[in-house]
Amino acid sequence: MEGMRSRLLGVAIIWLGITLLAGNFQLGGEFGQILNQSWPILIILFGLSYLFETKRDRKIIGLIIAFFGLGLLGDRLGWFIFNMHSFWSTFWAVALILFGWKIMGGGTADKTNWVVMSGYERKGSSWELKGGSFHIIMGGVELDLRDAIIPEGETDLDFTVIMGGIEIRLPDELDVCCEGTAILGGLEFLGQSSGGIYGDRIVEQTTENASRKVNIKCRVFLGGVEVK
Repeated sequence: MEGMRSRLLGVAIIWLGITLLAGNFQLGGEFGQILNQSWPILIILFGLSYLFETKRDRKIIGLIIAFFGLGLLGDRLGWFIFNMHSFWSTFWAVALILFGWKIMGGGTADKTNWVVMSGYERKGSSWELKGGSFHIIMGGVELDLRDAIIPEGETDLDFTVIMGGIEIRLPDELDVCCEGTAILGGLEFLGQSSGGIYGDRIVEQTTENASRKVNIKCRVFLGGVEVK
């Protein structure tokens, strides 16, 4: 499914490029007009492909993309006037609703840390890792677990990021489970990445005879998370 979406989006971009090129050189005639009017169909198909996903929030993102394509198509065919301001107002509203929904499903019972327009880092000399939640707003967090004292068993770290970033470095011989969702952001877990308008990713790393495990969960809006 991801491969099909990439091809659809690539064809749409090429189609748009050919349309602009034909317009610049006044080539194509009726063919150029058809290209200019019909390329949003590919955007609609790209959005509708998300309806085959099992997750509800992905389906909502797909409907937004399809609605955007339909607006462009209707505007070019003269069916109605597509107001970009209204579309983006709706888009941001839905994006915030989705992000709030994700936040409601997160959090831990341990300590909550707030990082607002500032930075938080733990690295260098030995320090004790404790489970907890981080709410990051226009800030950054850097955790180097290679020098951390990590307790036996499982430790849960939960991150909510709004216009911020996280970087986590892992030691060897540690079991890790990374799970995240990004809206207009990016995730990179152990070399595997996901992001864009909407992305989610689950990556696990297991080692032999490991007695410690760190579970990392994150929700990102206009930001990024890197675990390496």
